[in-house]
Amino acid sequence: MLSSKLLELDSPTFRRMADAAPVLMWASGPDKECRWLNKRWTDFVGRSMAQELGFGWADNIHPEDLEKGISQYKRSFDRREEFSIEFRLRRHDGVYRWMLGTGVPLVSPEGSFSGYIGSCTDITEQKLGQAALRESEDRFRLLSERAPAMIWLSDDAGKCVHINHRLREFWGLVDDTLPDFDWSSTLHPDDAAHVGAAVEKALTNKTGFTVQMRLRNHGGEYRIIRTDAQPHFSPSGDFLGLVGVNIDMTEEARANQALRRSEERFARFMHHLPGLAWIKDGDGRYIFANEAATRAFGASQGELIGRTDDDLFPPETARQFRENDARAQREPGGARVIETLLQPDGMLHQSIVSKFGIPDPDGSGTLTGGVAIDVTDHKAAEVRIAVLNENLKNRLEEQDALLAALPVGVFIARDPECREIIANKAGAELLSLPEGANASKSGPNGSALPFKVHSGGKELSTSELPMQRCARLGTPIHGEEVDVVFTDGRTVTLHESVSPLFDVNGKVRGCVAVFVDITERKQSERQKNLFIDELNHRVKNTLAIVQSIAAQTLRQTDEPKAFRTAFTGRLDALARAHSLLTTALWEGVDLAALVEVALSPFENFKGQVTVHGSSIVIRPNGAVTLALVLHELATNAAKYGALSTTSGKVAISWVDDGTSITLRWSEVGGPRVDKPARKGFGSRLIAASASQLGGTAEVAYAGDGVKATLMFPSREHASA
Repeated sequence: MLSSKLLELDSPTFRRMADAAPVLMWASGPDKECRWLNKRWTDFVGRSMAQELGFGWADNIHPEDLEKGISQYKRSFDRREEFSIEFRLRRHDGVYRWMLGTGVPLVSPEGSFSGYIGSCTDITEQKLGQAALRESEDRFRLLSERAPAMIWLSDDAGKCVHINHRLREFWGLVDDTLPDFDWSSTLHPDDAAHVGAAVEKALTNKTGFTVQMRLRNHGGEYRIIRTDAQPHFSPSGDFLGLVGVNIDMTEEARANQALRRSEERFARFMHHLPGLAWIKDGDGRYIFANEAATRAFGASQGELIGRTDDDLFPPETARQFRENDARAQREPGGARVIETLLQPDGMLHQSIVSKFGIPDPDGSGTLTGGVAIDVTDHKAAEVRIAVLNENLKNRLEEQDALLAALPVGVFIARDPECREIIANKAGAELLSLPEGANASKSGPNGSALPFKVHSGGKELSTSELPMQRCARLGTPIHGEEVDVVFTDGRTVTLHESVSPLFDVNGKVRGCVAVFVDITERKQSERQKNLFIDELNHRVKNTLAIVQSIAAQTLRQTDEPKAFRTAFTGRLDALARAHSLLTTALWEGVDLAALVEVALSPFENFKGQVTVHGSSIVIRPNGAVTLALVLHELATNAAKYGALSTTSGKVAISWVDDGTSITLRWSEVGGPRVDKPARKGFGSRLIAASASQLGGTAEVAYAGDGVKATLMFPSREHASA
């Protein structure tokens, strides 16, 4: 809770401070209704304060947020609790902006509750940024779910938070088992050590990794899996975890192993070839086929030998095989082609086929040999890789678009010396550089850049700059403030945070920095401090005057009732002078207005008082002093002098000859006045005031009334 005596909502000083604040401010009374708004609020909604007061401000709340927002406000109000509410507020142009509204109860030191004061901060950009991040994550999950590859996403501790459809099929998972699933339980025991070390290093250094391992699928079979993982960061640079792709290399490994065996066996005999191997005679009849060929062709040795492609395969497939056989006979080195065949497993297989001429040992013609390697899985892997490359390209484009749209400066150095620093659009504008320019002060053209960087009033050397220091030390830098001084004299204050970038070996390869312009905020802080200093000074002066009045009044009165009457009257005179000065923003008041305010408690004698003088503006210190003097003279006249009778008159006049101001008080027609035996408070005040103003004072006790003359320098106490 905030003390209500710390905030004088009617104070012009407070209102100026509130109107200068960079947020929308409000205050309500104990009846929950709005009593006051700052200028930024009324400018924002484009309505007058009168329209907004009470519950008029609710007209600008988005209909979807109104009931919830008001109920939360009233609930917090009834409990005298601080609160924070997010809602949409309609701007003067009809656009709704997201606001974070906060409120603090106002309670006096005695415990009385007088309402709430609060502020509203525009958080639309933050909301949009969060929505964009969620949309990006949703797109990633959608693409991942439809991808033909096995894709996963972990948090910053390495726990899987997303496994796509293809990988769930591999492990036999359903969606609701994911929170309890531990992928490492499917890892082959012999691979646990090196895989665990690679993952731990990546999480620690926030880098990617590539590792090959054996994972057990839902059928209990260990498959050879290659995992490629990369770090995943939020737009603000926070490490979120890893994103990875698992590729089943089992078939490729087996094919490579089979190919090696075939090369070893080829020297001994074609029967030992892996894959398909066959020999045809000059008429295209099969005279030999290994077991792989018979399986692929869907025919036994007995069904295959002596028959042609036309006998075994569909016309289009047979034509493909015949044309490639003829090409192998024409070309000296034979032919290497891709052939497709619908095999008994129901799949259309692709094979790399080498066909070559073989002289017939009996000289009856030329035989045609063929060796076919099934590359269906290879082709599928190529398709999957192409899809992943396209996805990666899209993610990079999205990141580039995000950097361009960010309202803060983002700077990236890709070398450990930060000799070349690129910036997004906002960063280039922040430093008054063209897009694509090198923003590095330690780069080849750093000295020609149109700015210098200062901290604590001292220009920083290139090695002291935040990005260069972060890259050199390899440690993050958070929340440093620097002043950028441009050659045209402008200065902006930046809030900087820098994070190092590491290569796969853990060495610094550069850094990323975010610069936020806080110039306006710093200026507001300085203005606020000036206001506080001025307020403290005036409060001290006022307290000193009050103490002096109390001491002098106490010295001149013998009983409490008389003390209270005299002290209250003098304190009221001081308050009226302060009120007049506050209305004039403490820049000075017209002497005629000061006289009118000082004599306002004596309205009954208005017809007996004449005031005459030119327009003179009295500075604040002199105004307070004169207000007290005039009050004492008027009080004395009302008690003992000209204003104590209906026939008495008082004339107040002043002149300014350019050097000094002469203020005269003259009473006539009143009772006879004799010089008092001892000086009272009024006499002491007039003498002290003259001394304080650097002038002189004369008080004469004539037979028909008191005559007082006060002279003081106009150059010190008056302004044009």
